[in-house]
Amino acid sequence: MAKENTEEEDQVNYYLNQIKKHGLNSYELAKDGENGYAESAETYAWWLFPSLINFHQIIREEVNLTEAINMSIIIHSALIIEGFIYEAIKQEAGLIKDDSDLDGRIYNFFEKKLDKSSWTDLNDFFKLTFNTRLKELTDSDNWKCIVMLFYFRNMLTHSKPIKFSVKEENGELKMRHFGNYELIYNYLLEKKLIQNVNFIKSMRTELINSAIADFFWDNCQDFLANIIENSENIKMLPVYDSYQNAFEE
Repeated sequence: MAKENTEEEDQVNYYLNQIKKHGLNSYELAKDGENGYAESAETYAWWLFPSLINFHQIIREEVNLTEAINMSIIIHSALIIEGFIYEAIKQEAGLIKDDSDLDGRIYNFFEKKLDKSSWTDLNDFFKLTFNTRLKELTDSDNWKCIVMLFYFRNMLTHSKPIKFSVKEENGELKMRHFGNYELIYNYLLEKKLIQNVNFIKSMRTELINSAIADFFWDNCQDFLANIIENSENIKMLPVYDSYQNAFEE
């Protein structure tokens, strides 16, 4: 006499048949039974860029693209921070898709704002979600560097020219870099990563070299490590696994 399956065995067999029919990660398996909603697995671009930066540092002196590579390191350092913060906020906030009540509508409004957020917005949204400011999770020197990194990234991303002008004021020559490059210039001087421009001898400026790019990349890594070290919430989120996988050797 054949043995009857238990309810648990029947359920297992049902899902095995569904997997054979539709595929392991199919919509039919993932969908919500009530409203038919389903999401695929996630991939965030920032996961890929720590390895790319490390690769760029290795090949930087072997190719005739040093300046472009250093710009890339600065831009991608900022991208990694934004991606990490965005993923952390998204996971901490949770997932609500139902617009039938106020909580759902407020969350969905927040999600739309988050998806369009700038770096300044992400700072505010992080405070809203984790009830602490990003600047409170790291030291003042590191935070200042991260602020400068985003000034730098924004100027480079929008392809603002790296240049300065010289103007005589009250019989004295004064130099000023274009836009936020002036803030970056003064910061790099403070950190002794560049020398004062001697515009009497040369009307050229250098705000990007390998030492500068590596300085911002090192501070990017310190910033993320400090956030994780000083935030118990983030250690409990999947973004912590993303971080470990992205930075694994």
